[in-house]
Amino acid sequence: MDQRELVDSAASLDCIPCGLCLRPCPTYQLTGEEASSPRGRIYLMRGVAEGAIEGSDPTFAEELDFCLVCRHCESVCPAGVRFGEMMETARDRLLEDRRTALERALRWLGFRAVLPSRALLGA
Repeated sequence: MDQRELVDSAASLDCIPCGLCLRPCPTYQLTGEEASSPRGRIYLMRGVAEGAIEGSDPTFAEELDFCLVCRHCESVCPAGVRFGEMMETARDRLLEDRRTALERALRWLGFRAVLPSRALLGA
């Protein structure tokens, strides 16, 4: 994976570190750690995109997995950052790298061959 493709860097620059996203964030409330907040995750994604953090870093993956993607932070963001979209993109691309060749083949078979076909789906 090209780490620059992990997140839209331009979208991550929209975040102004105002802190309004901290209060509604359940994972930040639970841990109190900046990395577990929306802006902390944005900085982690930006760090990977800029090459300052390795995309294979287990801490990075754990923080992405720890987010509930409840999008409560979006409703209070004055800059209109679409955090949910950023998380979905980053998670999808991170998962794509973790999948084995067999998993990718089975997903292709299921989604591209079986689901579109009524006959195969019925079987």
